[in-house]
This record gives sequence, C-alpha cells and structure tokens, in this order.
Amino acid sequence: MPEEVQTPDIEARLAALEAKVQRLTDEIELYQLTASYGPAVDSGWAQVAADLWTEDGLYDVDVGSWEGREEIMGLINGELHQGLIERGCGHVISLPRLTIDGDTAVGTCYSRLYSRNDQGFDAWRVAANRWEFVRTERGWRIKNRVNRLLDGTSASRDLLRRSFDDANEPLDV
Repeated sequence: MPEEVQTPDIEARLAALEAKVQRLTDEIELYQLTASYGPAVDSGWAQVAADLWTEDGLYDVDVGSWEGREEIMGLINGELHQGLIERGCGHVISLPRLTIDGDTAVGTCYSRLYSRNDQGFDAWRVAANRWEFVRTERGWRIKNRVNRLLDGTSASRDLLRRSFDDANEPLDV
C-alpha cells in the first residue's frame, strides 16, 4: 500500500487544528482552575486552595497580600476566614475573560462573597479580579491574583480595563 503524501495545505490545516485544540484545552483548564477556588476555600481545604498557586504565588487583596502557599494557607486557616465558613459563606467567581499567550495567561472576572445571616445571605464583598496564570510541570497555576473591591474607586475599574488593553503585561501593584 503506497504511503499517503501530505500536501503543504493539509499540513498547514493540521497545524492550525492542533493549535486550536491546544487553545481550547488551555481555556478549559484555566476555567477549571478558576472555578476550583470557591469550593476549595468554602470547604476550608487550605492545602487544596493554596495548591492552585505557584509555590511563590501572590494573592493581593485591597485589605492585605499573601505570598506563597504557606501564607495563603494561613489566610484560609485564619480566624476571619474560618468565621465566615462557620457562619456559612460562598465565594462565587464569574467566568473569566481570558487572554492566553503561550505558557502565560490572564483572566479577568468578578468575584462575590456571600455571607449567611439570620434572614438569608448578604453580598459581603463584590470585587474585580485579575488572575495571572503560568503553565507549570503540574499544569496551569496562579502566579498572581489581584482582587479589588468594586467600591467606586478607580482601582477596580482600571483592573477591569486592563483585560482589553495589554492584558498579558504583568500588573504592578
């Protein structure tokens, strides 16, 4: 049986298809990574939540910052977060707008933190988020997450605007 000869057109189409499949695979993995945050922190599973970050990853919130997995675990195991869990809470993350560039990516989205009270739930915190991701040997991980309260100041609006302009440039915070 003669060997099939591929023309450059077929090779180019195959390469384009492979690139598209890789892009879609990356998007799904990044969506899953982002969606894993809420269930991990709301269950109090600090190790799983911290493992979403790189070893030296940064979580920067307008009320403080935590660098590295140990500090992130400390945040989740801390009194404030444990108190939220004990009352009942939900960290709800919207689908991020993604920009992928090889082994780095940026996601921009909203997060809401609901806290239970006697009448139901209050939106305790609503924020804009920028997730800077890096592909590692263990898959995609969070290198840097910036979370800014939607309080009318420019910090959150600027963070959201970045998703449309120079999205993959690292954010100076």
